[in-house]
Amino acid sequence: MRRNGFIGPALVPSLQRRGHTVVAWIRSPHRARAQLGEDVPLLSMETGDHELANVLRQCQAVITLAGEPLFGKGRSPSRNRALVESRVGLTSRLVSAMGLAERSRKVLISSSAVSYYGDRVAEQLSEQSAPHTDFVAQLCRDWEDPAITAATDGTRVVCLRLGMVLGHGGRCPP
Repeated sequence: MRRNGFIGPALVPSLQRRGHTVVAWIRSPHRARAQLGEDVPLLSMETGDHELANVLRQCQAVITLAGEPLFGKGRSPSRNRALVESRVGLTSRLVSAMGLAERSRKVLISSSAVSYYGDRVAEQLSEQSAPHTDFVAQLCRDWEDPAITAATDGTRVVCLRLGMVLGHGGRCPP
């Protein structure tokens, strides 16, 4: 979860209310603890892939919402590398650890973005529409690719092409 995240801090309590156990794979334990509360087990991204795989062996579903914010910080070669690493790199690492876990999960839900399609206001688009060709669209394709490889072990893969997520900065109501 990142500090600006709105989906994870709303999703976790919703899953818990439905009786699911949630383990959060996180960058910042302090921020995650403040957002998610004391009852969510945290696994640092600094831990090794074998430890991550051990946790994944117990999971029926995996949801990844990782990614540095696309907007608000400008673009530069170093910023673009950070965007790629925070999406493609982390998703690749997660899917690799899922393979190490040697257990098929029911589902992998991996975030992506509607930026996949680019700014094509005049066209009616569907999931079958071709991707755009700009950097962000390519980033979305590259982000989805490692997630899709998880389907080879029988895991259902869902790539959520989300639009801009707006929030009020606090916990969302149930």
